[in-house]
Amino acid sequence: MPTSVPTPRPTPTSGPTTWDPAHLPDQTGRTHVVTGATAGIGYFAAEQLAAAGAHVVLASRSATKLATAVAAIEREVPGARLDTVVIDLASLASVAGAAT
Repeated sequence: MPTSVPTPRPTPTSGPTTWDPAHLPDQTGRTHVVTGATAGIGYFAAEQLAAAGAHVVLASRSATKLATAVAAIEREVPGARLDTVVIDLASLASVAGAAT
């Protein structure tokens, strides 16, 4: 029985913007909320967005870790516009409290 081979999708090679996480488009005037912003990929995303001019809201369960992350980003990105919110996304009460 013959098997069908899926046709590969074309890879975009040009266009108005090419994604490069080291050189994000200008984010001035935009606000981004980054969950897990105290470590790993969340921290990297928050730092890169701040460097691109965004107002970044760092979200995490730990106020202590948020303070550490803010200090680190401010060292790397002087003038970064940052806010924090303590939130546990597994708790509806925490989400409701953070939303207010």
